[in-house]
Amino acid sequence: PFDEFRKVFHGRVTSIGHVVAIMSPWTGPEYLKRVWCIFELFTASMEGCKVTIEMPKREREDFIEGLEYGDAENGCEEFVNKLFGVLSSTDVESAEASVLSDRENILDIVKNETGGYSQFNVVINQLIRT
Repeated sequence: PFDEFRKVFHGRVTSIGHVVAIMSPWTGPEYLKRVWCIFELFTASMEGCKVTIEMPKREREDFIEGLEYGDAENGCEEFVNKLFGVLSSTDVESAEASVLSDRENILDIVKNETGGYSQFNVVINQLIRT
């Protein structure tokens, strides 16, 4: 069943041709904590689909304010360091799924078909930063 679902999933991602990743909250996007979402992003990227990274209006406002003024506890430099941390911390092995077998199957694909976890994470983190 998973292999069949994977084919359908791949077909849908490529036929739609555009994935929108919602970065909310920007300090730790939920989208990047879900294994299916990360796999969707990877699939879209590898198949040449358009990938758009978006933030809800309030998140974008907080983000821009932080770039201009820093945050309440730290200055701009710490804010930028926090930003770079967010943009380079996606870890597929830490990602969750509602169905444990889906998580295991996706991690197996990542490990055996994409160059391994580290390489996969590099691709995702670079994609987010561009």
